[in-house]
Amino acid sequence: MGDYEATGRIPRTKFTFEKKAVEAGTRRIGTSWTLELEQDIRNMNGIDIEQEVTSMMSYELQAEIDREMIVRMLYAALSANEYSYWDGSKADARWMGERDRAFYQFIIQMANRMAVRNRRGPANFIIATPDVCSLLETLPQYAIMEVNGTISTDR
Repeated sequence: MGDYEATGRIPRTKFTFEKKAVEAGTRRIGTSWTLELEQDIRNMNGIDIEQEVTSMMSYELQAEIDREMIVRMLYAALSANEYSYWDGSKADARWMGERDRAFYQFIIQMANRMAVRNRRGPANFIIATPDVCSLLETLPQYAIMEVNGTISTDR
């Protein structure tokens, strides 16, 4: 700590509020079906085609928005060179279970590194490949890994 009263060099911060207009864009999606299809679906399966199609279109609109946000986040991360890379072959692990736990620990470290950098909190979501998601989904099922007699624990 410095002697701020004697030197007059007091740390300062500045806040500004920016105003920017936000406009909602339009998204259009359409569908069509025949009266014959509607009657057949209702008679054979008891499905209301209008409700089913509305549900499908709602899902597709949300999926389109999600994909757009992911592309924007990936573009921002890649263009700013702000992404993490982990090489499983260099993990200090004897088998796949240990490698997966090492990977999970790496994710936690990166999330906490973000907390240090942004001073707001750790990352609370991840954009990952299906393989990474599969690996992470299996982790809660892991218990403490038993070491049987055939594995040397001496290092």
